[in-house]
Amino acid sequence: MRGWLQKAGLNTKRTSLYNLRKAFYNVLLKTPMDDPMFKEALIGHKLPGSRGNYFDYHDLDTLEKEYMKADFGRSVAKREVTILRDQLREYEKAMPIYKLLQKPGMAETLKEMVSDYLQKKPE
Repeated sequence: MRGWLQKAGLNTKRTSLYNLRKAFYNVLLKTPMDDPMFKEALIGHKLPGSRGNYFDYHDLDTLEKEYMKADFGRSVAKREVTILRDQLREYEKAMPIYKLLQKPGMAETLKEMVSDYLQKKPE
Protein backbone atom coordinates (compact mmCIF):
# COMPACT_ATOMS: atom_id res chain seq x y z
CA MET A 1 0.00 0.00 0.00
CA ARG A 2 2.90 2.35 0.75
CA GLY A 3 3.98 2.26 -2.91
CA TRP A 4 0.49 3.20 -4.09
CA LEU A 5 0.35 6.07 -1.62
CA GLN A 6 3.69 7.38 -2.89
CA LYS A 7 2.53 7.14 -6.52
CA ALA A 8 -0.58 9.12 -5.57
CA GLY A 9 1.60 11.78 -3.92
CA LEU A 10 0.21 11.13 -0.44
CA ASN A 11 2.13 11.24 2.82
CA THR A 12 2.84 7.60 3.67
CA LYS A 13 3.36 8.31 7.37
CA ARG A 14 0.05 10.14 7.87
CA THR A 15 -2.18 8.21 5.49
CA SER A 16 -3.74 4.89 6.40
CA LEU A 17 -6.28 2.59 4.85
CA TYR A 18 -8.71 3.87 7.48
CA ASN A 19 -8.14 7.50 6.38
CA LEU A 20 -8.71 6.62 2.73
CA ARG A 21 -11.84 4.64 3.52
CA LYS A 22 -13.18 7.48 5.66
CA ALA A 23 -12.46 10.04 2.93
CA PHE A 24 -14.18 7.81 0.35
CA TYR A 25 -17.18 7.43 2.66
CA ASN A 26 -17.40 11.22 3.23
CA VAL A 27 -17.36 11.85 -0.51
CA LEU A 28 -20.13 9.31 -1.01
CA LEU A 29 -22.19 10.83 1.82
CA LYS A 30 -22.19 14.16 -0.02
CA THR A 31 -23.11 12.53 -3.33
CA PRO A 32 -26.79 12.48 -4.30
CA MET A 33 -27.67 8.94 -5.37
CA ASP A 34 -30.92 7.43 -6.55
CA ASP A 35 -30.83 4.78 -3.85
CA PRO A 36 -28.89 5.27 -0.59
CA MET A 37 -28.14 1.54 -0.60
CA PHE A 38 -25.66 2.19 -3.41
CA LYS A 39 -23.52 4.20 -1.01
CA GLU A 40 -23.42 1.35 1.47
CA ALA A 41 -22.71 -1.18 -1.28
CA LEU A 42 -19.90 0.91 -2.78
CA ILE A 43 -18.32 1.26 0.65
CA GLY A 44 -18.49 -2.49 1.06
CA HIS A 45 -20.97 -2.64 3.91
CA LYS A 46 -23.35 -5.51 4.28
CA LEU A 47 -26.83 -4.14 3.67
CA PRO A 48 -29.15 -4.36 6.69
CA GLY A 49 -32.03 -6.77 6.99
CA SER A 50 -33.53 -8.21 3.84
CA ARG A 51 -32.24 -5.35 1.66
CA GLY A 52 -29.07 -7.31 0.99
CA ASN A 53 -31.16 -10.14 -0.45
CA TYR A 54 -32.76 -7.86 -3.02
CA PHE A 55 -29.83 -5.62 -3.87
CA ASP A 56 -28.12 -6.58 -7.12
CA TYR A 57 -24.39 -6.37 -6.42
CA HIS A 58 -23.69 -7.67 -9.93
CA ASP A 59 -25.46 -4.82 -11.76
CA LEU A 60 -22.15 -3.16 -12.60
CA ASP A 61 -23.65 -0.67 -15.05
CA THR A 62 -25.90 0.84 -12.39
CA LEU A 63 -23.15 0.76 -9.76
CA GLU A 64 -20.79 2.51 -12.19
CA LYS A 65 -23.43 5.14 -13.01
CA GLU A 66 -23.95 5.89 -9.31
CA TYR A 67 -20.21 5.86 -8.59
CA MET A 68 -19.57 8.40 -11.37
CA LYS A 69 -21.84 10.90 -9.59
CA ALA A 70 -19.25 11.25 -6.81
CA ASP A 71 -16.96 14.28 -6.88
CA PHE A 72 -13.49 13.23 -5.76
CA GLY A 73 -11.97 16.61 -6.57
CA ARG A 74 -10.27 18.67 -3.92
CA SER A 75 -12.92 21.15 -2.97
CA VAL A 76 -13.39 23.54 -0.11
CA ALA A 77 -16.61 23.45 1.86
CA LYS A 78 -19.00 26.34 1.22
CA ARG A 79 -18.79 27.32 4.88
CA GLU A 80 -15.01 27.70 4.62
CA VAL A 81 -15.38 29.78 1.46
CA THR A 82 -17.84 32.07 3.25
CA ILE A 83 -15.46 32.52 6.18
CA LEU A 84 -12.55 33.29 3.85
CA ARG A 85 -14.68 35.73 1.84
CA ASP A 86 -15.69 37.57 5.04
CA GLN A 87 -12.06 37.76 6.16
CA LEU A 88 -11.07 39.15 2.76
CA ARG A 89 -13.75 41.85 3.05
CA GLU A 90 -12.41 42.84 6.48
CA TYR A 91 -8.87 43.07 5.09
CA GLU A 92 -10.13 45.16 2.17
CA LYS A 93 -11.80 47.57 4.62
CA ALA A 94 -8.55 47.89 6.60
CA MET A 95 -6.34 48.24 3.52
CA PRO A 96 -6.73 52.05 3.07
CA ILE A 97 -5.64 52.59 6.70
CA TYR A 98 -2.72 50.23 6.23
CA LYS A 99 -1.63 52.05 3.07
CA LEU A 100 -1.91 55.38 4.86
CA LEU A 101 0.30 54.14 7.69
CA GLN A 102 2.92 53.00 5.18
CA LYS A 103 3.54 56.58 4.03
CA PRO A 104 6.81 57.99 5.44
CA GLY A 105 6.28 59.73 8.78
CA MET A 106 2.54 59.01 8.93
CA ALA A 107 2.71 56.63 11.91
CA GLU A 108 4.69 59.16 13.93
CA THR A 109 2.25 61.93 12.96
CA LEU A 110 -0.71 59.84 14.10
CA LYS A 111 1.01 58.99 17.39
CA GLU A 112 1.62 62.69 18.03
CA MET A 113 -1.98 63.57 17.17
CA VAL A 114 -3.33 60.91 19.54
CA SER A 115 -0.93 62.00 22.28
CA ASP A 116 -1.96 65.66 21.86
CA TYR A 117 -5.63 64.70 21.90
CA LEU A 118 -5.27 62.65 25.07
CA GLN A 119 -3.40 65.47 26.83
CA LYS A 120 -6.05 68.07 25.89
CA LYS A 121 -9.01 65.81 26.50
CA PRO A 122 -11.18 67.12 29.35
CA GLU A 123 -11.83 64.55 32.04
